[in-house]
Amino acid sequence: MKSKLKNETITVKYQTRKEFCKCCDRNFDNAELGKVREFDVSLEKDVFNWTEWDYYFEYEDEDEMRDAVDECLYGMISFYAVKSNEVMRLCDGELDKVVQIVVDKYKK
Repeated sequence: MKSKLKNETITVKYQTRKEFCKCCDRNFDNAELGKVREFDVSLEKDVFNWTEWDYYFEYEDEDEMRDAVDECLYGMISFYAVKSNEVMRLCDGELDKVVQIVVDKYKK
């Protein structure tokens, strides 16, 4: 099924976990994941312009492209929406959702 998203925004769900205490820098051994949060990503501005996606389909395999999408989302969400003492993970299926959009747009 081809994606109908072009210049639109897609919402990516993620969770965070506190990695260490800001006051004493002590690591949290059994920290739980927080509530599911949402981050809006502009496909055209943030994803499609992040790298030369055609390169991945021409010279690399889809696993490398998938890693690049993951890096793009992780870097963007971590920078804009995650505190410095937290780690972030995408919710199940969220990476696949964005990968499919990139595949639909660039795979020939």
